[in-house]
Amino acid sequence: MIAKDPTTKENTAIPRKVSIKERVEENLLWVILATLVAGFLAGISAYRGLLEITNQETVIRGTYTLNSKLAGTILRGEAVREIEYLIDIGQSLGNDEAKTRVWLMQVLAFIHSLDLEKDFNWQGQTMSAIEADIRYVLLDPSIEVQAQKTLGILKGFRAALQTQVSAP
Repeated sequence: MIAKDPTTKENTAIPRKVSIKERVEENLLWVILATLVAGFLAGISAYRGLLEITNQETVIRGTYTLNSKLAGTILRGEAVREIEYLIDIGQSLGNDEAKTRVWLMQVLAFIHSLDLEKDFNWQGQTMSAIEADIRYVLLDPSIEVQAQKTLGILKGFRAALQTQVSAP
């Protein structure tokens, strides 16, 4: 006796031709699974293709910084650390006029690099209010007064940034 096999005729060992319809009916589970896999792969391919066409990329959560956390082009936290560093240097200057002038220019360059909102017009140039305050302080004839007032401005700016950083 010959075993029954869907690919053979009932009483002979000659293979019979199986139609696609019969194969689908006999293996319906495999057809459904293959269709699901094909659909999933098509969806992933479409997503990647769309990203490529629109010149975008996938960004993983936690690897980016919201614009509200930036102070100009750097992070507010980094700005606070740099301000604290500048305050430390300013407090340890002593009576060295050359170091004090270099420090004042460093402070001015740092504040300018923050690219804060340009909401003040000083001598025909638009700049941030903090930058304008420091430039105004630099007009004082006494270098010690310039340093003390600049330290006060930096401490106030640091306090304002720390308040913004800690606010939800």
